[in-house]
This record gives sequence, C-alpha cells and structure tokens, in this order.
Amino acid sequence: MSSAACDALVAEAQLTLDSKRIGTDESCKKDSDCVVVLGRACGFHCKSGVVPKTKEAAWSELVSKVKDNECKKWNDAECPKNYPKPPPKCTDKVAVCQAGRCNVK
Repeated sequence: MSSAACDALVAEAQLTLDSKRIGTDESCKKDSDCVVVLGRACGFHCKSGVVPKTKEAAWSELVSKVKDNECKKWNDAECPKNYPKPPPKCTDKVAVCQAGRCNVK
C-alpha cells in the first residue's frame, strides 16, 4: 500500500478519536476529575490526551474499536513499514483541571 493510502487510514483513525474526545468535554472541579489517556491512533502508544474521569471507560472502549477497525487495516496493509523510525519516547503527562476544563500538562 502506498504511503498516501497509509496516511489516509491513520488520518481516519485519528479523526475518529479526535471527534469523540471533543465530545467528552465536561466541566471539572479538581485535577482528580481528569485522566490522561491514549490520544493518538495506530502505532503511537504514549498517553497524550485527557478526558474526564467519568468518560475513561467509554474512551478505552473507543480506542479498542479503533484498534480493531481502522488500525487493523493499517497494520494488515503493512503500513508501519512506511514509518521506519522508532516510536517516540513517552514522557509522563499529568491531567489537570484548568479553568473548569480537563487539560494535559
């Protein structure tokens, strides 16, 4: 599969995650109301996004669906071979409540 086709698959997966994460936006009162989650699709394993703690289970379920659908297509097409660089090093992120909204720090 071409690099462009692989890029389209991962873009579709990312759009699915991004659109759903926007929909999880709820107000928070304290940092513990928020949780850091996987925020990128297909081949990226760092926790870089944040959702309200009440939405964590639903988010994990969505990530599993994306892995089983869009990312499975990406892996089955051997798209990771188009990205020979090693995965980025993950840095610890912290979920914080800022101005009543969950953010990552």
